[in-house]
Amino acid sequence: MILQSLILMVAGMGTVFVFLIVLIYAVEVTSGIVRRIEAKLDAGKPADPGSGSGSGSGDEKARIAGVIALARVKFGLK
Repeated sequence: MILQSLILMVAGMGTVFVFLIVLIYAVEVTSGIVRRIEAKLDAGKPADPGSGSGSGSGDEKARIAGVIALARVKFGLK
């Protein structure tokens, strides 16, 4: 009985481990796809002289605030 319990435990832990490894690779692949798409979308835009300073421009902050407000309305958050 104990041997069967140990076998079941090892099988369950192995299944979870394999699932997590697959999940990590899926996230890596998705990240790579998003980076490629973002690079293609940003390729045609002129360079922003203020980029890299750490603080967003006023237009960027306004856009982010608008997206947050839209998400709150869409999902019924206050």
